[in-house]
Amino acid sequence: LSGFLLWLVGFDKELIAQTYETVVRFRLAFSMFPALFFAAALALAWKYPINKQSLLDVQRQLAARKEQ
Repeated sequence: LSGFLLWLVGFDKELIAQTYETVVRFRLAFSMFPALFFAAALALAWKYPINKQSLLDVQRQLAARKEQ
């Protein structure tokens, strides 16, 4: 995945200093990908909220499974 990301942003190992466009793409890649994954995690957490009742239900199910 790291090699693909380097290719995607246009990294050139032969250059001592990368081009401005490459640096900007690096910044976007290292800020946008984590932000997108964080947004996806928030959406999943919002869709599957855990309240006290659901917590107690899961605990009962686990206790019943443990007794079997």
